[in-house]
Amino acid sequence: MEQVTLTRRELYDLVWSTPMTTIAKKYLISDVGLRKICISMNIPLPRVGHWEKIKAGKHITIVPLPEKFEAKGEIILKLRTENDPAPSQKDPVRALAEELSNQNIPFKVPDILTSKDSRIINAQKALTEKNQYLHRGLASSGRGNLSINVSPQNINRALCFMQGLISALEKRGHQLKINSEETVVVVSGQSIMIALREKVKIKRVPNKWGSFDNIYEPEGSLIFELGKYGAKEWRDGSKKLEERLPEIMARMEIEAKSNIEAEIERKEREDERMEKERQRKAVELRQKQELNEFRKLVVNADRWQLAQHLRAYLEQLEKQAEKTNTLTDELKEWLNWAQHKVNWYDPLINAKDEWLSDEDKNNIFVQEKNIGNSFFNHMPEPSPYFPRPWYTRDK
Repeated sequence: MEQVTLTRRELYDLVWSTPMTTIAKKYLISDVGLRKICISMNIPLPRVGHWEKIKAGKHITIVPLPEKFEAKGEIILKLRTENDPAPSQKDPVRALAEELSNQNIPFKVPDILTSKDSRIINAQKALTEKNQYLHRGLASSGRGNLSINVSPQNINRALCFMQGLISALEKRGHQLKINSEETVVVVSGQSIMIALREKVKIKRVPNKWGSFDNIYEPEGSLIFELGKYGAKEWRDGSKKLEERLPEIMARMEIEAKSNIEAEIERKEREDERMEKERQRKAVELRQKQELNEFRKLVVNADRWQLAQHLRAYLEQLEKQAEKTNTLTDELKEWLNWAQHKVNWYDPLINAKDEWLSDEDKNNIFVQEKNIGNSFFNHMPEPSPYFPRPWYTRDK
């Protein structure tokens, strides 16, 4: 039988370029077995929806291969031949349930209640108390206890089932917690709501007023709910609920894994959205900075040009005064004052000025006309076609 030896890097490249089911058809290994090998070699796997995204042309995130791993650095895969049966396309839950059943896990529900767990004891007290009110024929464990709603005849069976469930959960490293309003299992850090109830049959019987009353009759079969509003249910059928613990455990673990992957994907989308928003704001800020710098350039150029005009004017004024013999000491003093103001205004000199240090040089020629009303202070300049009303004109 032909076989292929793959290094850890080659196996990583293979599982990120080809779906697991396709690899399982080529090599004599199941997709579940290949997944377990990748996990043991610390090889990250594509998340749920990865191949669908590729088909749709959407963005995907490839997790880099970690350097740290403790298993062997290579794997031998045997090529599948025509004589080898095709890999079974088992439901992931069923496949994991079979795997769990073959492990040393106590998937057994006792016939007699032996647990000293306070959660079991408290639920038993609540279900068997003398003043227990039967709602629709069922006893309820009430708030703050294991979520159980069964008929009095099924109380012991329900508690024994919960005892077996708690034992199996703890063996797998999971937890069962009771909140004020609900009971949850914590699998891989994910909290999933659970409840155990008995199926009830409703009968409509006539009453003395000519209408009908609803009579609730417990049927004796138990239903285990997983998820909010019983998203997934298991009930007595060809197999008793007690025999379906491996399947229930498998569903919990796959559900938790799916929730983790969905949360990771949601976080990646959120991070991507925030990064795009950050880039958008960075571009917007840069555009504003560029525009402000350009406006500053234009304003400084206008200031410099005006400063040149002023200097030329002062020079001609002084020459004219010398020519007409009118260059008095008072005029000389004024020319010195004017030259200093020009130097203060010139962006290439920016001389200090005792009296104008707080003025905005870029807006000293922008004036507001105050006519005693803030509404008219911001009115636009008059147009020859739409002149201002008489009450806004300067007096």
